[in-house]
Amino acid sequence: MSGIQAGDAMMAYGNLTAADRPWIIAHRGASGDYPENTLPAFEAALACRAHGIELDTLPAADGTFMVIHDRTLGRILNITDAVNERTAEQLTQLDAGSWFDPRFRDARIPRLRDVLARFGRQWTINVEIKPAAYHPANAQVEEQLVALIDELALVESVVLSAFDHRSLHRIQAIDARCQLAALYVDLPSAAQMDAIKRQLPSLCAFHLNAARCAPAESLRQRVAWAGERPVLLWTVDDVTQMEHFVKQGISGVFTNYPQRMLATPRARN
Repeated sequence: MSGIQAGDAMMAYGNLTAADRPWIIAHRGASGDYPENTLPAFEAALACRAHGIELDTLPAADGTFMVIHDRTLGRILNITDAVNERTAEQLTQLDAGSWFDPRFRDARIPRLRDVLARFGRQWTINVEIKPAAYHPANAQVEEQLVALIDELALVESVVLSAFDHRSLHRIQAIDARCQLAALYVDLPSAAQMDAIKRQLPSLCAFHLNAARCAPAESLRQRVAWAGERPVLLWTVDDVTQMEHFVKQGISGVFTNYPQRMLATPRARN
């Protein structure tokens, strides 16, 4: 395991040091071996001592934030409904594990509140706000998320990330204590990174697409442009690839296989 110990799980991304790298963040939990975004996946990540978990959130028909990636239920449940067409109570009754393996037929779609309350004092939790989160029942998405995090007293251990950076700006205006991370599909330019650092003092990390980071010089540039803010890459499941990225200065990776990544000497030391 890295220099981060169990008691340091509430440490902000921005406080990471070189000795702490690489941070291993379980992408949708240990989703390579367990059904994504479910309690079994999160518990497995905790058991292997991942440094944090990443999860996705979307609102149910009643506005309750649920932990699920897709806007619709087709991929994991073979149901044509959208998440926001069913209430939280209805969603939590669905089998969210059998699509992955019949052994997980009892896995359910969890409420975000329950996951944060259960794991938030043990871990850094990255909550990705999906673009589909915006619909009439949740016109005030950012306000509700900030209120939930504040109610649970988890502002120091929850990182809110989004591809739509307007969402991050709204959160900054609501509560400047919130930790924010900017997600990108394409690599940002120096001007883009400078602008968002200037506009968002609460920005604690850049989350870049590993698939766009193969050229070493290109990645080193982004790490340099990020300055004191860590750069984490999504999604990295190959140990050799992770080692390559770490040499370019990244602070961590999002991975579907945290146990595999944590078995490397670099991650353990």
